[in-house]
Amino acid sequence: MVDLGTAVAAKLIEVLGGKTIQTICDIWDFKSQLEELKQNVSTIQTVLLDAEAKQELSNEEQDFVERLKDAVYDADDLFDELLTLAELHQLKGPLSKRGKLYEKVRCLFSSKNQVGQAYRISRELTSLKVLPNFMVGRKNSTEAQTDHDELKALKCLTEIRGELSIKIGEHYRRPEGTIERSGGYLKSMKHLTRVGISFENKPGRCVDHDEAAMEALEPPSNLKRLTIYNYKGTTIPSWGRAVDNWSVSLFRLVDISLQGVDDHRQSFGFPLLCQLTIGRCSNLTTFPACPSLQDLELYDNKMLWSSFPQNLRILKFKYLSNMTSLPEGIQYLSSLQSLELFRCDRIKALPEWISCLSSLQSLSIYRCLALKTLPEAMRNLTTLQRLYIGRCRDLEERCKKPNGEDYPKVQYIPSISLSIDGRY
Repeated sequence: MVDLGTAVAAKLIEVLGGKTIQTICDIWDFKSQLEELKQNVSTIQTVLLDAEAKQELSNEEQDFVERLKDAVYDADDLFDELLTLAELHQLKGPLSKRGKLYEKVRCLFSSKNQVGQAYRISRELTSLKVLPNFMVGRKNSTEAQTDHDELKALKCLTEIRGELSIKIGEHYRRPEGTIERSGGYLKSMKHLTRVGISFENKPGRCVDHDEAAMEALEPPSNLKRLTIYNYKGTTIPSWGRAVDNWSVSLFRLVDISLQGVDDHRQSFGFPLLCQLTIGRCSNLTTFPACPSLQDLELYDNKMLWSSFPQNLRILKFKYLSNMTSLPEGIQYLSSLQSLELFRCDRIKALPEWISCLSSLQSLSIYRCLALKTLPEAMRNLTTLQRLYIGRCRDLEERCKKPNGEDYPKVQYIPSISLSIDGRY
């Protein structure tokens, strides 16, 4: 529905960045207005792309999209005319602030002109409250924006609230002139509580652009949940390092998920974090300092930790093919209430010290095929209320009521679920 509008917007951004328009605006002191207009058109293009990705739009949304498209079309027509006049003039000598060419440029930034619609509509975008998805680096949007940072369109959307998912495609490039400058593009979104930043997982992707994007996307201080997918940079952004006082900058953060993130050896911590997921971070060698952590999930990681935050209540191990036994540090988790082993294929036995888990209420074991029997210490887990075993045929047979060899070890547990079919 809006594919033509996005194409025109991309063309318009390219024209606005062209030497002819920039020269005219420099001579007539419209440089700042031109930069603002480029940003506004980029924001409009982003909203059109998001609308294009939606399967259905409400009548109000459709009307809003049509207004945006009309503004872009009018602006494009005006700039085509302006370029034609400029070619006729050929920019010979100083340009006079008289005549048709100057009047066109002056009217360009007038609220009475059609281009003023683009200004006013882009200003309306600053009151936009819901924007679930925002994507940059699409294949059809890179060529026209070589000198413009697509992510900057987020900066004016200060009223966005709730959750925002940012997807950074393989074609995203941050202009060289902005690499060293921190954008703070999310920092003014005071109502934003959950952010997901996802990098397209393509081989050969430029690490520098990953790092620059993360640096620019500094979130607001009230953020509660942060999810990062496939970040291949080698540094944690400055707003996330303990040395830059993370506890002050993101003091409300309670839930973070790192998935497909590469090695980071810098010190960083999350003092109020309650929930943490680390997945497919095969080179992650440093466990973050999380003194308040209660819920930890580790999956598909090569790194195994020997010690854990003492306040843990929930611990999940998933797809850890290199884990042959439970880390000994777990025995000291006196507050642990739930332990889950999911497809940990090389675990052959649970340790006798499992009885040290004096608060354990739930134990789930799924498809741990090397695990054939339960330890005698299971009899001492008097707080255990639920035992689930799935897709572990030998172990299930041993725990069957009433004649399974391990059934006497677990018969006191109120809820025992054995699933030969592996429904989980």
